[in-house]
Amino acid sequence: MFYRLGIATYGYAHNFLDNGNQNSGQLQFYLPFNRRFEFRVDIPVAVSNRGAMGKDYETNFGDFTLVPRVILSETQNVTQSFNVAFRMPTGDTSNLNGVAAITPTYEFWTNWWKGLVLRGGAG
Repeated sequence: MFYRLGIATYGYAHNFLDNGNQNSGQLQFYLPFNRRFEFRVDIPVAVSNRGAMGKDYETNFGDFTLVPRVILSETQNVTQSFNVAFRMPTGDTSNLNGVAAITPTYEFWTNWWKGLVLRGGAG
C-alpha cells in the first residue's frame, strides 16, 4: 500500500570525476491516488557543479521527473511495483541536465526476518 510522504535530500561529491565538487538538493513527494497507484514527483531544486565545460561552478535547477508507480503484488512480507520515470528537460545543460528520458523500472521490498528490510530493483 502506498502512503503520502515528502523527502528533502542534499548530496555532496568531492572532486566528482576529477572535475571539482558537486552539490545537489532535491525534494521528492509520493502522492497516492489509491492503494495500487501513485505519482512520485522529483524536484531537483539545486544542482551545482562545473558541468561539461569544467571551468566555473554553475548552480541551476535540475531536470523535473514524474514517476507513475503501480503495485504489481503485495503480501505481508513482499511488495513489487512497476514504475515509469518521465524526465523532463527543465534543467540547464551547463550542469549536464536538460535531458528528456523515459525509464521503466521494477522495484521490490521485503521484510522476511525481524525487521530486516531489503529493497532492490532493475531498470
